[in-house]
Amino acid sequence: MISIKLKTNIKIIMDLKNYLKKLEKRKIITRKPHPILPFILATLIFILYRISLTLNNKTFNLAVLTLLIFTLIFAILHFIVYKILTSKQK
Repeated sequence: MISIKLKTNIKIIMDLKNYLKKLEKRKIITRKPHPILPFILATLIFILYRISLTLNNKTFNLAVLTLLIFTLIFAILHFIVYKILTSKQK
């Protein structure tokens, strides 16, 4: 049973790799920018969030926190796509 799940997971990962490679060939996605840049942006937004906490403006704090969460999710997804696109096809 475990081997069936493992084979299914490997098939899903390989399908994802092939799908991302096709999107890259069609120039829908790219490897640029380097994956560290979204994490740097998230760090800067986190610093902005920490500063905004002193302003006691609930609306601005919520907006910056939402932007921070979106940026972190984007950075993680971008890192995963970058790793898949730069990996060697076996």
